[in-house]
Amino acid sequence: MNSNHLHFSNGRILTGLLGAPVAQSAAPAMHERAAEALGLRCHYQLIEVAGAGREELKALIEGVRRLGFAGINVTFPYKEAAVGLLDELSPDAARIGAINTVVVRDNSLIGYNTDTTGFARAVAPLVDASSDGAVALIGAGGAGKAIAFALAGHGVTDLRIFDCDRAKTLHLAARLEGHVKARAAHSVEDAMHGVVGVVNASPIGMLP
Repeated sequence: MNSNHLHFSNGRILTGLLGAPVAQSAAPAMHERAAEALGLRCHYQLIEVAGAGREELKALIEGVRRLGFAGINVTFPYKEAAVGLLDELSPDAARIGAINTVVVRDNSLIGYNTDTTGFARAVAPLVDASSDGAVALIGAGGAGKAIAFALAGHGVTDLRIFDCDRAKTLHLAARLEGHVKARAAHSVEDAMHGVVGVVNASPIGMLP
């Protein structure tokens, strides 16, 4: 791929965040400063689109390729919906069934899930220091899926899952079979009863 295809005319790498709501996101400042620290110039564009159906989301993601983005982050509510719209998935993203990053490489759109690795690194000391016991996971969407696999990878053996969408709860519990003992809870209270830790992977807190 021509390297000019990945940059603005002023030499800045074009990246961004797709989701809704994202207007209050600190991601632009965080990513642009991180790029600057690495000696790069980066523009991080917020792409707030609410309620996109499959065809509109497909067009938005195709625009990432056509408009010269180096890649984008994907957040609520599109982490799961975007999976089937990409050219390729990393092994972790395919296993989890959700993505949070799309990289344009050789004109292909490749999906990754860095929620799992990021969460795992952040909570490793807490998980390692805690006694054996159940953990409650509130939210079974894209972020919840990634966190569930991260917890399983860190040795959590008993996971209580609740989502207001019962189908998502059951789907994630089934997807975790063979990785961790996962139970679909009937309420937040049910999920939290007797646990040693709680993870909020719901959209609560995203609204400005």
